[in-house]
Amino acid sequence: PAGMGVSLFTNPAMLAIDGLGGLVHADRLVISGNDSLVSLDSLSAMTHAEWFELSDNPSLPNLKGLQNLQEIKWLTITGNNALESVDTLVAGQGGSLVKGTSYIGIVGNPSLLDCDARQVHDNLQQKPPYYCYHVNKADACSGAGDTCEPLPMP
Repeated sequence: PAGMGVSLFTNPAMLAIDGLGGLVHADRLVISGNDSLVSLDSLSAMTHAEWFELSDNPSLPNLKGLQNLQEIKWLTITGNNALESVDTLVAGQGGSLVKGTSYIGIVGNPSLLDCDARQVHDNLQQKPPYYCYHVNKADACSGAGDTCEPLPMP
């Protein structure tokens, strides 16, 4: 049914996500606080997501498994301490993400270079009106004036 979602919270022994191999479209998918998570491979069928949050998974090194994601409305990737690569989201570099419609935030991942986070945005055909790609690992893109268009305050 529309409006349904999946949340995977605080599973300290979970290494990989199993059972979601047939997921093509996610209304809401939250993967957060899974200390041992190292693989998103079972999400490889997902092409569209309305809301996807990937946060505080300290052992996750990359986003392999998301290479077929083409369109996202709201994406937040934050607090994933071991995350070093988002290449599988970068269109033309192993990923398929070409459309962001509301917000994409890749913030606070201390092993991920700011320039790598910014490449996700740069390679989108349709860019979201609100985005943030900084406060990751400092590099030449850190502090650039165009790395964040924050959501308006109510």
